[in-house]
Amino acid sequence: MAGVFDSAEITEEDLRAGLFDGAEVRVFLVNWADPSQGALKLRRGWLGEVVATERGVFRAELRGLVQALSQTVGELFTPECRADLGDARCRVPIWPPEVQRSTAYAVGTYVRVRTLGTASAAGTTIPLTIQNPSFEADGAQDPVTPTGWTVVSGTWTTWASNAGTVAFDGGYFLEGRDPGELYQDIGLVAQGADAAKLDAGLYRLDFSIWRANSYASDRGRVVVEARDGAGTLLATLMDAGPEEISPQDTWRERALKDEYLPSGTRTLRIRLLTELISGQRANACFDVVSATLKEGPENGYIVLPVVNRSFEADGVGDPASVRGWTVDSGAWVIRDQDNGGLVPAHGGCFLMGGMAASSRIRQEVNLTGMLDPVKIDAGDYVLTFQVQRANDYPLDRGRVLVEVLDASNTVIATPLDTGFEEIVPEDTWVARSFTDWPLPAGARTVRIVFEAERVDGNYPNACFDDVRLLAKDVSGSSSGPTTSEVYENRIYRCVTAGTTAATQPVYDTTPGNDTTDGTAVFRCEEAWTRHAQVASVTDRRTFTITVDEPRAADGWFTGGIVVFETGANAGVALEVKTWTQSGSQVELYLPAPFDVAVGDRLRISPGCDKRLATCKAKFSNVLNFRGEPFVPGADEMAKYPDAR
Repeated sequence: MAGVFDSAEITEEDLRAGLFDGAEVRVFLVNWADPSQGALKLRRGWLGEVVATERGVFRAELRGLVQALSQTVGELFTPECRADLGDARCRVPIWPPEVQRSTAYAVGTYVRVRTLGTASAAGTTIPLTIQNPSFEADGAQDPVTPTGWTVVSGTWTTWASNAGTVAFDGGYFLEGRDPGELYQDIGLVAQGADAAKLDAGLYRLDFSIWRANSYASDRGRVVVEARDGAGTLLATLMDAGPEEISPQDTWRERALKDEYLPSGTRTLRIRLLTELISGQRANACFDVVSATLKEGPENGYIVLPVVNRSFEADGVGDPASVRGWTVDSGAWVIRDQDNGGLVPAHGGCFLMGGMAASSRIRQEVNLTGMLDPVKIDAGDYVLTFQVQRANDYPLDRGRVLVEVLDASNTVIATPLDTGFEEIVPEDTWVARSFTDWPLPAGARTVRIVFEAERVDGNYPNACFDDVRLLAKDVSGSSSGPTTSEVYENRIYRCVTAGTTAATQPVYDTTPGNDTTDGTAVFRCEEAWTRHAQVASVTDRRTFTITVDEPRAADGWFTGGIVVFETGANAGVALEVKTWTQSGSQVELYLPAPFDVAVGDRLRISPGCDKRLATCKAKFSNVLNFRGEPFVPGADEMAKYPDAR
C-alpha cells in the first residue's frame, strides 16, 4: 500500500517512529448513501513495516494471519548496527518534529523550533507609547482625571485596592465612580509608523488590557478604534461590549493579535467606559494597557489577515455576533472561561458552539491582497495554518475545514478537514494545523470553516481559538528563509517535562542554554540536519555547497541525504555518495533530475556506516547501537581444532 500524507492524525514523524507498525487494518464495503445498511466485511489484517520517504510518500505492508507463521523470531548477530540512522531504535534526532503549542513533552524529547526572524529581520516592530498605561501617575485619588487620558463623562478613581481587588501590575488601577467614558488617542506616524505603509494596509496591531470587577453587577467596556488624519472613524477593531467580569476581584485580559489596520489609519483611539447597574459606584476596573505595531513578514512568513482571529473583537456574548465571520447555521457563544474549567488558548476569549443542534461559521481570506497573483500561479507560495481546538464538556464534536478557492469561488483544494471529532481529555487545547502546504495555481481565497455538533446536553461544546494563516515565498528568487533555515541549525531537547505555552517564547539559540516554554524547559543543541546553499556546479551529481557544520570532516555527509528546497529540484531527496571536506564538495549516487544551479538552497544530513566506532565518536549514541562487533564469527571459530 502506498500513499501520500494528507491527514492531521497520521504524520511522517509518527510513521518514522514506528507508531503504526502492527496497526490493525479492516477493509469493508458500505453504502455511503445509506450507512445504516451496515458494512460488508471484506478483509482483516495488520500493517507490517511502514516506510516514509523524504518526498512525503509512505509505503506499508499489509499482512494477514498466515504471515505471522513465516516470521523470524529474533535477529541475526551482525557486527554492524541493524538500526537505520534516525529510526525508532537508533534515536539520533536527525530531523525531529516541530514544537507544538499547548502540548505536553517528556524529558528527552527532541523538537525543532522556528527561531529565525527577530523583529528587525522580520519587519519593523513599534511598541506604542501609551501615556499612564497602568494608571500609576496620579497615585490613589478619588476622584481623578488620569494623566494622559481625556475624560468624556463621569468621574473616576485610582485605587491601590478596593474590597478584594488589587492592581494587576504596579501599585494602582483605574475604576469607574459613576457611569462614564474616557479615551486616549495614539498618533501612529509620530511614533514611527510609515505613512505610506499605513495607507497600503501593511501594519497589524497587538493590543492588550486587563479588566476586573471589584463588586458584582456593574459593567465595563473596552473599545479600540482606527481613525484617519481628520479623526474620522475608519473601523472599530475591538468592542468588548458592556460586560461584568466574574468572579469579582479576578483580572481577565481583553486582547487583539495581528489585527490589520485599515488603509489610511493615522490614530488609534482607546476608549474605556463604565456602566452602573447597582450600588453607588460603577465598579468596573482597568489596568495595564499595551499596544504594538508590526509590519512585514513574521519569521519569514507573510501573516494573512484573518479578522478577529482570537474572537476578542466583540467580547463575551451568548448568543454572540462574531465580527469578521459569517454564521451559516446555528448559533455561537463567546466565552472567557467555561464552567468545565476551560480558559482561552490565547487572549481573553474563545469561540464555542451555541444553543443549537449544529452550527457552522466561516471566513474567507482574500489572498491577492497580500500575495502576488503571478507568483501564486507559478506555485511560489506555501501555506501554513493553525487553530486551537478543545472540548469543554465530553461527547460533543467539532470540525475544522480549510478550503482553497479560485477566482470563481470554486473549491480547488482542501488542505485540512479534521472531520467531526471530540477532543479528549476535556478542557485541553490541541492544535489542528498544516505546515508549508503548496498553494496551487489559481488560488485566490482561503475559506476557514468551523462546525460544532451537539451529542449531549444543551450546547455543542466544541471550542476554537487562536486562528493563524500564513504564507511563504519558496521560489528560488525568494529572499525569505527556507524550511530548514528558519531553525538556524538548532534542535532542542526537553530537560524538564511540561506543557508548552500557547504563544511561543523567544528561544535561546546558544548550544547548551535553556529556554522555558510554558512549564517545559528545552536545551539548545547543534542540529544534525544543516541548511546549505550551492556555491558551484560541476554537473547534476557533483557540486560544492556553503554549509555551517563545525563537526564536519571528510566523509561526514557520506551516506546522508540532500533535500533541495529551492530551484528546479525543489522537493527532491538524493543520497550522498561522497563528501570532501576540502572545498565542501558533494557527490551524489544518482544525478539530480534537473540542472543544479548556483544559489539553490537545500538541507543536508550526515550519513552513518553502522560501525560501533562511528556511532560512538560521531553520534555519541553507543547505548543504542544495535550490533555485536565483538562476538566471534565463523572464521574465528574455525581457527581451533574440533570446534563445535
